[in-house]
Amino acid sequence: MDKRKYSSDLKETHARLVQWKYMAIGLLVSNILLSIFVITKDYSEKTIVIPSEYGVRAETSEGFWVKGNEASPSYIEAMAREFAIRSLTFHPKNVRAQFGHVVLHAHPSVYSDLKAKYEVDADRVEKGQLSSSFHIMRIQVQGMNAVISGVLESKVGKHTLENKVAHFELSFVYEGKIYLNDFRQIQTDRREEDEVSKNETH
Repeated sequence: MDKRKYSSDLKETHARLVQWKYMAIGLLVSNILLSIFVITKDYSEKTIVIPSEYGVRAETSEGFWVKGNEASPSYIEAMAREFAIRSLTFHPKNVRAQFGHVVLHAHPSVYSDLKAKYEVDADRVEKGQLSSSFHIMRIQVQGMNAVISGVLESKVGKHTLENKVAHFELSFVYEGKIYLNDFRQIQTDRREEDEVSKNETH
């Protein structure tokens, strides 16, 4: 009798040990998964902004978002459009206001160089009575960069000097606000220029 009871108690104890073993393994696995989640979780907040200082409005009532040092593609597109128009559409009477607006939002690391460049360009525009207009065709956004394409028309007085498809690349950084970090013309696609020229003649 005692032997059977002892054997039964031994089996029950073994079963409980096995049960506790599996519970311990389950808790260990859950703790490991929780640790991985905590380590890899992105705690940076996504902030919705509706920029008014640039004279642009959000395309939706939700506005644009910024998260850490990144911004939504719609935000970058709006800024690229704003700065491209300011830099490429002007005449002698408004050129300093146009260029000055762009310089105002240049990143501190490039502010001096960009200001000097725009001042030289503004002097040339005023002395030569030059004007320019840029008609946007396409904006492609990748991260904090945008490539903007359009028809660039340059004039002296009423005489057209040049009318061509041009492409520009703009890069931005977000440090509490959007800063322009670079703005340069890039190589154009000859086939696209020919296509636009063909359409303009019809």
